[in-house]
Amino acid sequence: MSTKLFNAFAAAAMAVLALACAKEPVTGDGQTVEATFDVDVPGVEVSTKGLSDAASVNELICQVFLNDGNYTPVPDLNQTVTVTDKHAKVTFNLVKGQKYSFAFWAQAKGTGYYDTRDLRAVKMNVDAVKANEPKMDAYFAQKNFQAFSTATEKDTKITLYRAVAQVNFGTINSDRIDKLGIVKSKIKLTEVPTVFDVVRGNMDDAYSVPAAIEFKENALVEEKLLAADKEYDYVATCYVFAHKDQKLTDATATFWVDIRDSKGNFTTTRTVSAPNAPYKRNMRTNILGDLLTVNQDFNIVVDPDFKGGDKTYDAVSANLEKGATVTLAENYSVDSKSKGVTLGVGVTSVLNLNGKKFSNENAVTDNKAALQVHGDLTINGEGEVYCAGGAVNNAIIVEQGGHLVINGGTYNVGKANSGKSNATIFVFGPDINGRNGSVEINGGVFMAEAETDDTPFVLNQSDDITVNCFSVKGGTFVGFNPASVNEAHGAITSFVAEGYRSVETTYDGKQAWKVEAIPTITPDELAAALDAVGEGETAELYLGAGEFSFAKSNCKGNIVVKGTSKAETIVSVPNASRCYDNKSISFENVTLKCTNGYVDDAREALFPRTDVSFVNCKIEGTFAAVGSVVASFKGCEFAAGTAGDAQYAIKYYGGDKTSKLVLDNCIFNTYGKCILMFNEAANTYDASISGCKFNASETVEGKAAIQMHTESGIKGNLTISDCTVSGFDSTINGGLWNEINNNTKVHTTKFTVVVNGTTVQSAK
Repeated sequence: MSTKLFNAFAAAAMAVLALACAKEPVTGDGQTVEATFDVDVPGVEVSTKGLSDAASVNELICQVFLNDGNYTPVPDLNQTVTVTDKHAKVTFNLVKGQKYSFAFWAQAKGTGYYDTRDLRAVKMNVDAVKANEPKMDAYFAQKNFQAFSTATEKDTKITLYRAVAQVNFGTINSDRIDKLGIVKSKIKLTEVPTVFDVVRGNMDDAYSVPAAIEFKENALVEEKLLAADKEYDYVATCYVFAHKDQKLTDATATFWVDIRDSKGNFTTTRTVSAPNAPYKRNMRTNILGDLLTVNQDFNIVVDPDFKGGDKTYDAVSANLEKGATVTLAENYSVDSKSKGVTLGVGVTSVLNLNGKKFSNENAVTDNKAALQVHGDLTINGEGEVYCAGGAVNNAIIVEQGGHLVINGGTYNVGKANSGKSNATIFVFGPDINGRNGSVEINGGVFMAEAETDDTPFVLNQSDDITVNCFSVKGGTFVGFNPASVNEAHGAITSFVAEGYRSVETTYDGKQAWKVEAIPTITPDELAAALDAVGEGETAELYLGAGEFSFAKSNCKGNIVVKGTSKAETIVSVPNASRCYDNKSISFENVTLKCTNGYVDDAREALFPRTDVSFVNCKIEGTFAAVGSVVASFKGCEFAAGTAGDAQYAIKYYGGDKTSKLVLDNCIFNTYGKCILMFNEAANTYDASISGCKFNASETVEGKAAIQMHTESGIKGNLTISDCTVSGFDSTINGGLWNEINNNTKVHTTKFTVVVNGTTVQSAK
């Protein structure tokens, strides 16, 4: 079977609402203005033909709301009138000076496809909707209007637009009924709205949360589908609410073949799927091809205003935008009007270049990229990603919290018409939710067409981003050193990741930099690495897995030690090692084993008279800092003492200047003692301890987690915030802190103590 449609077809049928007359009678207690609107549906042109020419529209619904921000209904003014010969008239008595919002809805009467009782939420009755049904076509308009005695045509002229998009499946096979035997079809769409707010029709929140809709099977239409300058047969079509901006849906059509059993029941169906098909209000999406005989790729064309278009839908963009793994089988260029293939927020995709080229070289000149990453994208394999030159063009843009991982390939972008260099990879941010993009580069070749001064950008991020969005762990960068970002973003001067370095090289005869992992030092190589540190230098030593002994004398410079992990990199210091006098040493990601004995005036110190810093370390045994001006511990774990032997985790014997002890987010697991501050001189201390957890396995009477021995006169400030204690003597300041004269075991008041912002003791 088939259904005859109209001989004249239309796209984006328009209705002009013109104020025909206005007078100002006085009725009741107040003044009103009588306004008559003529609604005219104009004729149709052959050049705009579509599946519907609005001939089925015979009902105009007008609802009135106060334009008060809440759109309060004025039900007494609502009208529903008949559209006769594409013409209708509505008349209102409006309060003079009052601001109104008019909502207009035009549809085929009595179909039951839409619930229009409130035009602020027109509901599609999903249990009733059908495929191949031109009576589902619907139109809307919204106008804010203030009632005065006069109004101009310019003030009141309104265009009525389609509230829906049309999704069509068309086949190149002719004589559909005889040749293919298709008699009816249905369509299923995912992630499409089912409710439309006419009053807020041009706003993003005018639609409901997307859902799946199945348009029930219905007989085919006989009319031909003209798209992309070719003629196709309709095999399935439907209307759906659509935003003013393009969205994506998975479209699936099922066709019934006219093959039946002895009881007349159909026995054969065929299904065609178009994942990630674009759709947009007042446009048609045409899924075209030999759909019923070839189970492969097909094209999708979006038809602006139902007048024809050339936005091609293809398997590469569809699957990347949906969240799949795509391997290029041939060179790929984005559609001629595309700003680039875009991965939405929450989408995770993988692109394997497979030796091919992925590019954006289309007729759109400015503000484009080959890829725009708002979700998560990983690029593997050799090949090329390229974007042609133009203002603010990039090979890849990352924004809205998107994350890009590049493991290989070559990346390039042409420069702007002004002669300025574009960035090959650009990170935007922050967005309205405060999210920046991020990029991890593990390999590949990166270049950009240079400015007239021969300087390319290559990697860049928005100037308003205050954090480093790049983590470069590999790759070759032509004319650009990622470890020296001259276009600096505040304090950000390097895009190279921790543990990696940038080495100057050449690429294709041009100056370049290659990023590689910094070689790690083995235990046998440590002594030579320490000897190589020059006077006044600061050396970074990257330690691999193993046990390292810092047995060294006469150190000349400052040392930064970074381990592979605190589980794999174990460090110890022999008692006789005192080479770090008046220097500084810091450790990160190591386990430090403290086996300390008394060594002359240095007591148990591992690094006497040396500033020390520990980040993300595990410290076993008692760590003694003697003569340090600064001792800092961040994110560290302490384990000290044994059952029956309650040793301190930290003994801080400060220097002759104001001594600073800093602990941030550390965990102590001890047998009753944690931190001791002491000295034989009247030195000044400044201790800041925040976010720490003090856990004692054995409670030692009279001991708190933090103790200051003041017998020789030490004094200063102790600031504690957001700390917890367990197992200490709770009768002494909750077990958190205590200040005593060690000789007489009496409490003294030489420190000002602040706990969680409250001063609990003032120094005397």
